[in-house]
Amino acid sequence: MFEWIRHLRFGNKFGYETFFREQDRRPIGKTGIILSDLGMPESYRPDFYINFMDHVFKYSLPLFLQRYILADRGIALIDPANPLAREPFVPLQLVDMNGSFTNQKGRPYAECEVIWRPPGMKKNPADHGYFLYTKDGKGGAADVCQKTGAKVVGWYYGHLVPEKKVAWEYQCKCVYEETVSALKEKFPQAEFRHAYYTYEESLSQTVEDLLAKGCETIVYQCFCNPVYSDFEDYAHALPKIHRFAKRRAKIICADQLGNQPALRQGYVQVIRDQLDKLPSQARILSHLKSF
Repeated sequence: MFEWIRHLRFGNKFGYETFFREQDRRPIGKTGIILSDLGMPESYRPDFYINFMDHVFKYSLPLFLQRYILADRGIALIDPANPLAREPFVPLQLVDMNGSFTNQKGRPYAECEVIWRPPGMKKNPADHGYFLYTKDGKGGAADVCQKTGAKVVGWYYGHLVPEKKVAWEYQCKCVYEETVSALKEKFPQAEFRHAYYTYEESLSQTVEDLLAKGCETIVYQCFCNPVYSDFEDYAHALPKIHRFAKRRAKIICADQLGNQPALRQGYVQVIRDQLDKLPSQARILSHLKSF
């Protein structure tokens, strides 16, 4: 109820940004620090993509539409050879969000009775349709979220990523370990934890771990988003941290990395290097349109 009132006060567009910008940043007692990233796994995991897409729709849709649009009507299927189809066609193969090409009895989905579902957002060229199989009951998530999972496992991991792995988890772990090593030298009494903000259980367990260590202040920072957004930070991860803490510790939202002089200077240098390669009489706008 308290969060709902706060959201009304600050509005849907900017969410809780005003609240976090006006927060008291003076720590009290022992301090715990949460360094968080998106949590994209190295190998395909359907729950990651379902969690992310569920947040996309709940963030963007009014409550009265969520029940209808986020309904689980069956098993959503994508043909990896034609994943972005907007019109009905005869599929060669069909895969579900778990990476299976067959139903519960082992029969290929492509041989089963399926229903074509057109794009939900017909005016959006990036949206696409999918097939729906209903004979085995529900799919375990909203159809519109399932179709993203099926596209990722069947097309991205099945065709676009030969190694079937992405380096995000490994790279973020390296950043976390290097950062903690540097911070421990300056703040030896602080507790440090790594969290994945896409997973509620990760944020919740991290908060509980720090409270168990006697932390009276918890500082949260996302290190994979140089610029904080209402979508992922101000109206998603940060309110969850507050809710999980249940006023048992003071919560401080650390500043976004994009406000740090070193990082800002890095971006300026990248732009300067690019500009140096352009002819002196070049029109920058025309070069931007070529990207």
